[in-house]
Amino acid sequence: TIVDDVDPVVTGNALVYTVTVDNPGPSDSVDIVVSSVIPAGTAVVASSGCAEDPNGVPTCTLGVLPVGGSVSFDVEVSVAPTTKGLINFDANVGASTPDPDVNNNAATEETVVNAIPPLFSISFAPDAIEFTQTSVLTYTIDNTVSSIEATALDFSNTLPANVFVAAPAGAVNTCVGGTVTAVPGGTTILFSGGTVPALSTCTVSVVVTSAINGEYDNLTGDLTSDNGNSGTASAMLIVTGDLDGDLVHDDVDNCPTYANADQLDFENDGIGDVCDPDDDNDDIPDYWEIRHNLDPRSSWDRDDDPDGDGFTNVEEYRFNTDPHVPNADVDENGLPDEY
Repeated sequence: TIVDDVDPVVTGNALVYTVTVDNPGPSDSVDIVVSSVIPAGTAVVASSGCAEDPNGVPTCTLGVLPVGGSVSFDVEVSVAPTTKGLINFDANVGASTPDPDVNNNAATEETVVNAIPPLFSISFAPDAIEFTQTSVLTYTIDNTVSSIEATALDFSNTLPANVFVAAPAGAVNTCVGGTVTAVPGGTTILFSGGTVPALSTCTVSVVVTSAINGEYDNLTGDLTSDNGNSGTASAMLIVTGDLDGDLVHDDVDNCPTYANADQLDFENDGIGDVCDPDDDNDDIPDYWEIRHNLDPRSSWDRDDDPDGDGFTNVEEYRFNTDPHVPNADVDENGLPDEY
């Protein structure tokens, strides 16, 4: 029998085959010799347990084996960096003693050799933009550690909310073959069918954009190939310049923390109506004028006295009194008696 100690094994690594010879009888076996054939794409490192150690391949002499006995030896091999797929270790045992059953004198052990999957990473350039600007999202497929090309490259990437493929998408593919799918305005980027040569790197890039402030962590799906699963990749895109998301830059937005795409400014005082507490600039807040049935868009009512108590509307606001309910000032000190 033959047993491998690692299965599957990664290309470029070593593994050990243990070969065991049993003697079921009917007599002692004399002058036992095992002839071995190591797998294609491997090289012998050393044998252990043979008279010829460390060179017990292709011939390993084991001597005499009594009836019912068992003996083993090990063969360590290194897998070439270019080897991939199924490999076979073959061995055949013989002796000077006649063997009544020669049908159990050969054995084979299969081992799966996996290539090293390419490394996968992504980046944004630049990684910080102002809203509506663009950034190039680049997917890097690094196969420089492998002497085997990786084919059937495939990945998908659903972009974070509020991040989209720009128009134009500007897709660029430096891999050998493959198809990039990136629809302007869409949120999914796909790549399939590409190849990265051995000891090489290739990239796929797409232009993206966003109109909403935020820190966007972009996580891809797995990169797969005929060399295995490379896993996911992630990178952060920071978008600034529009705190309220109304597509007006903060530098010129008259209400940078309140969405007001129309930028209405009744008094033209540089403060948008949506965030201006006093639209008519009469020193009376809009909420107070609305509560007391005054006009928040007319400063002419500032000095009106609807209840005829001698206190104007702006004074009533400052005293926190009702402009429609007269307030006495018996001591004539200019203040309502209740103040």
